[in-house]
This record gives sequence, C-alpha cells and structure tokens, in this order.
Amino acid sequence: MKLSVLLPNCMHVAAHRVVGAVALRADDMLEAMATLWPDDEPSHHGPYVSFEDVAFGPKSIQQPRPRIWFGGDADPVLRRTAPFGDGWAPWLTPPADIPSQLDLLRSG
Repeated sequence: MKLSVLLPNCMHVAAHRVVGAVALRADDMLEAMATLWPDDEPSHHGPYVSFEDVAFGPKSIQQPRPRIWFGGDADPVLRRTAPFGDGWAPWLTPPADIPSQLDLLRSG
C-alpha cells in the first residue's frame, strides 16, 4: 500500500497576503517533515520548528518519503508545490488559468 499526503489550500487567496507568517510556518513544517522521513537521526532548526536527534517512525516504504500533493490554486500553494511537493491538485481552477499556473509551478 502506498501513502500520499494531500495538503489542501485551506485559506482564501487574500488570507495568504494578510497572514504571511502562516505561509512561512508551513514552509518550515514541510522542511521538517522532509527531514523526518528519510533521516535515521533527523534534526531541523528553523524559525518555527526545531528538533535534534529525534526518533521518528515508522519510516516510509516509499523513498525518500510518501508522495506529497498540494491542493488549491493560490500562488503561494503553487510556489510551495515546486520545492516540497510531488503533485498538484487544482481546485475550481478555470481551464484558461491552468497554463499560467503550470508556468509558475515550473519556475519554482
């Protein structure tokens, strides 16, 4: 059995502008998660999440980690998908907007 992690865009686009710290916190948490799955003695020191030599298990059979998919069509979601994700699930995205959003994904 394979596991995929879907991280939906739970906020309206305007909320990303108002609550910028939420996006920074999400990035830090994603970096921490990326360390936990593959490393035997993971450590991460970010602005919101910090740990060193913790035990984390069970390890994923999928290597280096389970697939991570992002959902939503806000620009912050697309910018986060490129460095941290394996897939993107658009949500209520007009077909005419898909090419520009794919360009944003590829530029990340």
